[in-house]
Amino acid sequence: MTSRALVLALLVATAACGGDAPGAARPANLLLLSVDTLRQDRCSAYGHDRPTTPRLARLAAEGLRFDDAFAPTSTTGPSHASLFTGLFPVAHRVVRNGLVLDERHRTLAESLRDAGWRTAGIASSFVLEERFGYAQGFDVWQDEFSVSGSSMRLAEWHGEETDGGFDRRATATAKRAVRWLETHGDDGPWFLFAHWFDPHNPYDPPPAHAVRFPPRGAGVVPEAVARYEAEIAYTDEQIGVVLDALDRLGLAEDTLVLLVADHGEELMDHGHMEHGVHIYDETVRVPMIARWPGRLPAGVVVSGPVELADVPPTVRGLLGVAEVGDGDGTGDAPDVQGRDLSAAWRAGAALDPDHAVLLHRRHYEPRTEGTIAVAGEGFGLRVGGWKLVVAEEEGRRELYDLAADPGETVDLSAREPERAARLARRLADLLAERARGGDAEDTVDEDGLRRLEALGYTK
Repeated sequence: MTSRALVLALLVATAACGGDAPGAARPANLLLLSVDTLRQDRCSAYGHDRPTTPRLARLAAEGLRFDDAFAPTSTTGPSHASLFTGLFPVAHRVVRNGLVLDERHRTLAESLRDAGWRTAGIASSFVLEERFGYAQGFDVWQDEFSVSGSSMRLAEWHGEETDGGFDRRATATAKRAVRWLETHGDDGPWFLFAHWFDPHNPYDPPPAHAVRFPPRGAGVVPEAVARYEAEIAYTDEQIGVVLDALDRLGLAEDTLVLLVADHGEELMDHGHMEHGVHIYDETVRVPMIARWPGRLPAGVVVSGPVELADVPPTVRGLLGVAEVGDGDGTGDAPDVQGRDLSAAWRAGAALDPDHAVLLHRRHYEPRTEGTIAVAGEGFGLRVGGWKLVVAEEEGRRELYDLAADPGETVDLSAREPERAARLARRLADLLAERARGGDAEDTVDEDGLRRLEALGYTK
């Protein structure tokens, strides 16, 4: 018997002797869907008044919808590094796009592959190409982009040649995902990751979708927002194609589906159209929806903070995969910083409302992005109803009362200096813990530690 077959035999025996589904023929599959640049409050599944995401709304009605889900940053590469490893940017050090995820950081795909899952990934943007380390643990990683099929055409990006093609449209991504399911769906258990790029700029929806979302007002911004929402609707439709394939192939009952976004979009709420330069809620509060028929509750809205870094340990907990080196069998690897929330997910229970959410603004060399001056890294801390945003190299310290001011428009740092100082100390402690935790000083390079020390973020 091969090692893979032995692992599967043990998993099946475990499931039959007391797992979540007694008598199950095999461990469950995982379909992880990541949508680029999907702002939570522009999804009709979260109450937006335009029908942008009817398929996500249906998915949520069949599972769990997390109202307080957060990406660690407003940039694609760092957020996916956290989604795959359960580490925060200050630990995995992918602090901007174009950096390589170090192979020392173990990924969810590696965990599942080593436990007997077949693994495949479909990346829809050059940002997630294999050369940047995101394919770790995947048996197959599809990241080929044609010039004709791209909405963005770049010859070079962060010093890397792109061959002209930069991304793939949602229809092509759906076709690839369905083709893989048709070919390998019966060869489970499997883990399929599919990434969707279309809501990202340039907002170029198909005409049939654009006509459904006319601009609300005159001018460049309303027109851009309308195109952005049409792109969301187009992506939602194509995600539905993949979900329909699960049903058609008889795979839905045995598949945990988890949908997330890597970040949102500012849409001029704080003076910038796109993302990256800020970590206000419109750029880091994201949709997260989980469905697993018979294993997770249906139609439940979960409150309390959940983060992308929680995904790897929680998924391992749900699937019953203990990471190598785990002492307690929860699936929370020694150097993983996210939480295993599998028990709460199974119960549909509210999460700790006072859990501290750490946010990380990507690193910039000093320059101007649009009209926004940026320099270095920035950090944020969201605790209960309060949020602190700090960008020392830009001279910014901001404090917001989210209950009274959810749009983060009134900076209270001067009015409430003691609260701001208290949150700043907690942020410093949390950053030091995350930077040195787990794999500690091997995780953060010396330059990274020096930067944190210079900013006062380590002890």
